[in-house]
Amino acid sequence: MASKYERILSDCRARNVLWEDPDFPAIQSSVFYYQTAPLNQNISRNLTLHNTFRLSSLDKVKTLMGDLVQLICLKDTFSSKPFGDKTHFLGDWSPTSKTWERVSQVERARLVRLLAPGEFWMSFCDFVEIFTMMEVVYLDTETANDEEMLKSRPLHWKMKMHQGQWKRGVTAGGCRNHESFHINPQLLISVQEQQDLVVALNQHTAVEPKVIGFTMYTWDGDYGLSECLQKDFFKNHVSFLNSDYGNTRHVSYHTHLDAGHYVLIPTTYEPAEEAHFTVRILGTGAFRLSCLETQTMILLDPFPALKSSEGAERGGGQKVKSVCQYEPVYMQLADENKTINCFELHELLEACLPNDYIKGCANIDICRQVIALQDRSGSGRITFQQFKTFMVNLKAWQGVFKMYTKEKAGILRAERLRDALCDIGFQLSTDIMNCLIQRYIRKDGTLRLSDFVSAVIHLTTAFNQFHLKNYSQVNVIEVHLHDWIKSILSC
Repeated sequence: MASKYERILSDCRARNVLWEDPDFPAIQSSVFYYQTAPLNQNISRNLTLHNTFRLSSLDKVKTLMGDLVQLICLKDTFSSKPFGDKTHFLGDWSPTSKTWERVSQVERARLVRLLAPGEFWMSFCDFVEIFTMMEVVYLDTETANDEEMLKSRPLHWKMKMHQGQWKRGVTAGGCRNHESFHINPQLLISVQEQQDLVVALNQHTAVEPKVIGFTMYTWDGDYGLSECLQKDFFKNHVSFLNSDYGNTRHVSYHTHLDAGHYVLIPTTYEPAEEAHFTVRILGTGAFRLSCLETQTMILLDPFPALKSSEGAERGGGQKVKSVCQYEPVYMQLADENKTINCFELHELLEACLPNDYIKGCANIDICRQVIALQDRSGSGRITFQQFKTFMVNLKAWQGVFKMYTKEKAGILRAERLRDALCDIGFQLSTDIMNCLIQRYIRKDGTLRLSDFVSAVIHLTTAFNQFHLKNYSQVNVIEVHLHDWIKSILSC
């Protein structure tokens, strides 16, 4: 027995009129009923759009006449009927279409066998004509495994990700047209089997996006699998692939790779442009992604002591003799032990250095660094022999500085600091280079000779402090808090 409410509701529905409950006041909480017309729209007279469709797969079929037709498999999300029953699509390749007579029985059986309940085939041409918008949703591995439709798919994309940044003077080297290209982040891709790979580069800068892209090189096995490739490698090897460069948030490239090792270098187009980025590698097979890093070490002695038989390698006898001419001035400033402190060294350098270009190294901070580097007794003073050692090495450092400042004398671009320090004898990791750049870079992105000399002395002192305590020679030390604070303040 239907209730009074249900009878009234049925009458209103039959008459297709608006119904209001008389027991409720005419306010927002009143109960209203209104029947809307069904949303059925025929598109191109072949498809009834009553809900959403999902693109399931793509395929190709060869007709009896030899033509190749591209097909798209669509899923009616609210239908579970098998292929052959009446569907909302009545065009070519529908269950009742005569188009199937153009293909062999074997091809027809193969295509029908691939369809799940609710799915049907449509030609690519009809798909483009009928639909005006397609939404793509990314499913991660965990979500994809929960999707019933994807569990039976034989191929699943595997993804590896790396997040990094382009830092001015450290990892912002610009594209391969620039000589600082090699300082960009370098990612090693180890492909274990032949497969398709999608490389996607995203920048995190949305307000003022940089022009970004990437380059890939094949790894020829002449280098270790953890060290960054040096500048000479890129001069002597041709890139394997190059993406387009654009000021978009996302740049991607689809490629087919054989088993082997590849080096991927994400870059901005111009050097010294800073931004954070994410690299995603998607593959159908097994592969590994790792970031190459330079190991911090001493390649050459950056501050060799002078010997009685000083040769021509680091200044030579001629440079030592030129330094000896400063001995009278030195003796005027020295104490009874023939030693000088940082203030007296400052006066001495002001008097001895030939021009303003080099006199920039005569500031009191550098003088304090020179004393801390060579003073072993803690007296805060150095001898004339130690002064000569500093002057000869200063000449050598000046020569390296000149090599990297040919375009504009006296001004070193931050992107060249790593190579200049390498010629002095330092091989430094990205993190240490970042600390140096933050400490010594100027507002215009350059360094002067005084900045360069201070950085060299700072590094030399730091390495010396470490080697004094590296008793086991394994590059790992245990330091008491007192010794640690003392070492830090000595740098």
